[in-house]
Amino acid sequence: MKKLFQISLALLICSCTTESKVNFSGDLEIGIEKESTLKQETAESYQIQVDSNAFITGYVNQKTVDVVVKLFNEDDEEIGNIDSPARGLEHFSFTIDKTKNYRIEVEPFKEESGDYSIKINAVEARAN
Repeated sequence: MKKLFQISLALLICSCTTESKVNFSGDLEIGIEKESTLKQETAESYQIQVDSNAFITGYVNQKTVDVVVKLFNEDDEEIGNIDSPARGLEHFSFTIDKTKNYRIEVEPFKEESGDYSIKINAVEARAN
């Protein structure tokens, strides 16, 4: 009985710590903050490729410009849009349903211009 308990416990621990790998590539790297400057009425785009059933989290640090963060699929359809505080961190999270090429677009709110940085915190398998 003690042996069965030890085996069950080991299997439980293994199943809880196993991560599903999600393929991610593109203009942004996970964990690396990229800095840039926006001009009035000009968006900057970052191309990414992501596996299906993925969950992406990150932020845009609105240093001197208020931004809107959008996600587009390869058919140029907008599938996500985040716009909250005027300065500071603009957190975003997107759920990816299909393996495709995507575009994260950062654009200034209204006619603003200024500095920002963007960072992908994590790309993980979506929980079923």
